Amino acid sequence: FDKVCSCKTIYLDENPIAGTVGRGRNYVYAYPEFSCDWMADESNYATYRGAVGFREEERGLINQTVDYWRDRCEEAISRRMYDSLHPGEPDAATMFPGYPTLATTVAAFAYRFSMPDYYTILNKGLNWLIAVAEEKLSKVVVWDLGNLEARSKYDFYRAVILSLKAVIKLAQRYASMAREKAEVEADPERRLELLRMAEACEWVPANPARNFFEAVQSVWFIMLTSLIEEEGCGVQPWRFSQFMYPFYKKDVDEGRITREQAIELLEFFFLKIKETYFMTPVVGLAANGGQTSKYFSLGGLTADGKDATNEIDYLILETQRRLRLPEPAITVFYHDKMPEDFLHECVKLIRTGIGQPQFKNNDVAVQRELYHQQCSLEEAREVSTVYCVSVALPKSSAVCFGGPFNLAKVIELTLNNGRNPGDGIQMGPKTGEVESFTSWDKFYAAFREQLSYLMLRHREYNLIELNTVAELYPVPFRSAVHNDCLERGLSLDAGGAKYYTGGPLFTAGIDAANSLTAIKKLVYEEKKITLKKLKEALDANFEGYEEIQRMCLDAPKYGNDDDYGDKMARQVWDLVYDVYKGSPLDHNRKGSRPEPYSIALHNFFGYITGALPTGRKAGTALTDASVSPMPGTDLNGPTALAKSAAGAMDTVKYGTSHLNMRFHPSALEGEKGARALISLIKTYMQMGGDHIQFNCISTETLRDAQVHSENYADLVVRVAGFSAFYVHLDKGIQDEIIKRTELGFG
Repeated sequence: FDKVCSCKTIYLDENPIAGTVGRGRNYVYAYPEFSCDWMADESNYATYRGAVGFREEERGLINQTVDYWRDRCEEAISRRMYDSLHPGEPDAATMFPGYPTLATTVAAFAYRFSMPDYYTILNKGLNWLIAVAEEKLSKVVVWDLGNLEARSKYDFYRAVILSLKAVIKLAQRYASMAREKAEVEADPERRLELLRMAEACEWVPANPARNFFEAVQSVWFIMLTSLIEEEGCGVQPWRFSQFMYPFYKKDVDEGRITREQAIELLEFFFLKIKETYFMTPVVGLAANGGQTSKYFSLGGLTADGKDATNEIDYLILETQRRLRLPEPAITVFYHDKMPEDFLHECVKLIRTGIGQPQFKNNDVAVQRELYHQQCSLEEAREVSTVYCVSVALPKSSAVCFGGPFNLAKVIELTLNNGRNPGDGIQMGPKTGEVESFTSWDKFYAAFREQLSYLMLRHREYNLIELNTVAELYPVPFRSAVHNDCLERGLSLDAGGAKYYTGGPLFTAGIDAANSLTAIKKLVYEEKKITLKKLKEALDANFEGYEEIQRMCLDAPKYGNDDDYGDKMARQVWDLVYDVYKGSPLDHNRKGSRPEPYSIALHNFFGYITGALPTGRKAGTALTDASVSPMPGTDLNGPTALAKSAAGAMDTVKYGTSHLNMRFHPSALEGEKGARALISLIKTYMQMGGDHIQFNCISTETLRDAQVHSENYADLVVRVAGFSAFYVHLDKGIQDEIIKRTELGFG
């Protein structure tokens, strides 16, 4: 880390905020220490903008790198450990192919997240943290170094000091470059800008920020160097408006900045964030849609329970309304004390069609942290978005997500006696052929057995990976800027943080629920078809079985405020939680909880999931989010869907929930449309709903953009917990968004 900060090629452009990952905009690092087999194919490299090109001198280095790391990377080590524990069973590469190549995300790959203590950084500076680490180091006396714990702390504090000084060195390098450019700059306005940049980089983040500009620059340096330290780290600006407001207010009061100047600076900051990404295989774009999960958390409450909305919240909404970028994204933590005019500003942004902001129920989020972390109420009220739709306590949390789990696949394996139809491999237990399920109870018991077995194996592999990463790839810089790590002398993910949060990502729960509903209704209650006949239709992908597909499509579906379909959704999500928490392989870390949402995995998992009893054909996208309806099956309007979603899971026990709605733009026009949408949000939150977000775009526009992509380069849509440029999305995701019901009011 010190080597990179000291020697990496640095670059300045017209952005007044200094710092890029690489030698120019949109550069990325490859991080083979996590996973590297996929890197052997140069045509397989991509960022959110598509395929990545190479300079000629890089090709040999890439090949050497892959050869070195192939057997040493985290993925290889974790797979060997898993396989040694389960001889004679399908190996880890079969069970969990890995996000870089196939279906199940490698837990460590882009799944550790960072919420630094910006309050301390902005008000005390990195030099203060260095002094703390040096004092801690001085107390580790020589004769204690024979003790393994003391030796570990000794190494940790030395690494922290080296890393913090490295960040300061990098900032100083940018300061020197800015001064050099200023000396030869002919434009006086640009020269002043370069000198201001130099002065800021000479001072922050080493020292406390003195004004709003320096505070923005300091925050960016922390985000940037966190990304350099670890690939894919979702480092958050979290409640930016809270820790930045004192600097803005002071500058405004003293006449140093205007509202427009602040918005312009925020626009440059947004552009910096959007320029960052991580290296991924091309297939990874189908799984994550090109998002990096950088979220501003607006609204919410102060520590003493008052509305926290301030002027910077409004500025961030206006900044995004002007730029209309997919990222950074915006979360509004809604509560009933929130100003009405602020909600109307949110509607203005939603009308742009970019799917922002998303809304989280602040009351539910606070209850969740109190339940899982047993923290103080004051700490719980600082809850912020950490990844798509998940939340955590900033400053003090190690956030480690496990790989995603495809619940629809459990239906498929139950119908096939634990065999994967695609390759015939016995992935789950032998719970019986379909003829043996002579009652609904027997079929559901087999489903539960498959789920329990597969989740146990999945979580075991996740934990092996997370522990491998914590042991082999500590993050001393990020640890230093999170609370309690310096006090404990431990890295962030190895027990240094005060709180731990995260868990596997559960996708396609509604597909599983609708499948179970169809089986229960059609096979066991109405006896319209046998389970054997249904399986024949599924094996044939409904070709020649169109009447059975029609029955499956017509079976009750979740999302219509109908108890028959909705109860099964709640039953499935309750079952997943009970199995997760009842596992002997629970994280043993307070705060762990299952995280139900899809990113773009509903599309990717769809490619490897066969036809389902929902009527869905093989290879097409599964249902997005966690409480969204199967596309096109919510027939009773937005209020009915909101009522279904609010009761679909226990949102306090789960790490989140996730609901997408799509409206035709005409539905949100004028004061009437704005009030209708705000009323829907309030009603949903009052019913206990946790999360809701909106696409505001017509089906006609989406279809035309598929055909004439050259005319829609700036079209942004909401996919799942993130927004993305529509024309860069995998076609499977595009098709799935088109299929979503186009809602209206009245």
